[in-house]
Amino acid sequence: MAGRAGHVRGSSRGDLPAEGDAAEAAPLLGALAVVGSALAGHALAGRRRQGQGRSRQRAQQVVRQAASGGYLKARERRDGHGWIKEDPEFNPGEASGASVTVELKKRPMGISRYTHGEGGKGAMVVEMTEKARYPGDPRGQCAVGGVKKNMIVKSINGTDVAGWDFSDIMDMLEDTEGDANCTQEAKAAWEARPRNHQAVALPATVTFQESAPSARAPPAPRLHRSPAPGTLEAEASRTPSSTRRRRRRRAFPSPLATAACATPAQAA
Repeated sequence: MAGRAGHVRGSSRGDLPAEGDAAEAAPLLGALAVVGSALAGHALAGRRRQGQGRSRQRAQQVVRQAASGGYLKARERRDGHGWIKEDPEFNPGEASGASVTVELKKRPMGISRYTHGEGGKGAMVVEMTEKARYPGDPRGQCAVGGVKKNMIVKSINGTDVAGWDFSDIMDMLEDTEGDANCTQEAKAAWEARPRNHQAVALPATVTFQESAPSARAPPAPRLHRSPAPGTLEAEASRTPSSTRRRRRRRAFPSPLATAACATPAQAA
């Protein structure tokens, strides 16, 4: 028995790795962990790049337009207008909805941000003041005149600008909100930017038109079907969930509850 126990103890000690081997393997395991985390991060970045889709293509168009002297991204413009990736896509030449004409007398006009359409053309209302705060509120001019989100700028003082470059339309409107955080150097650089059109004199008439349905239509709402009267589905919809649970427990008791309620005779 003693010999057998000694054999067992000896074999168990022999199976354990030596401390020197564990010390030598630690750097290798650390390196493998670093390589694995790097590969996982690279794979995640690849999936994010693939998921950008059309937004990435549109961003490339923005970069090309900016290289030719245009400012299309919202963060590149001091007036707050410009494109961000959540904006709807639209073709300004396909606008065929109802239109409204507004006489704008003061700046700011009430449109917080415009975005551009395909190829950097056109200007669509995406953010605006939707209600005047008081009579004569300049930020409520467009809302009072009937302008809504997803309308495009059709004309300015009778000149059709729907297919113009976004930067040219913004230069004509010059609808700028005051920014207390903007430095004098940044303001001077923005004023000195190259531009094809000067700001239109006020008062000015601006016509807005509803965009194509594909650019502004929200997802179709789900239709909830009412259950037929007298069916189990209709009964379930009228019965509270707590009552339905009690009925299920009575109809189908659990084995544990049945065993607990059984009499000694039944248990025997």
